[in-house]
Amino acid sequence: MTEQGIDTYTMEGRTKLGRLSVVAELQQELIVANTNDGLASARARGRVGGRRPELPADQATLAQQLYDAREKTIQ
Repeated sequence: MTEQGIDTYTMEGRTKLGRLSVVAELQQELIVANTNDGLASARARGRVGGRRPELPADQATLAQQLYDAREKTIQ
């Protein structure tokens, strides 16, 4: 790892690399936890994430019924 100046051939270099990887892993876990907390908070306020459906619910139901009855194909 020459970019950070860590010589992984020595005990000290391997120790530094191990510490950096632990910190990076902790940081990633904090990001995931904060994201999940934010999503739960938004859901509690009635916000729904994700892409909006292209069809209204009644049209989607009709399309599913026509497909299930083999009257129409997906195309």
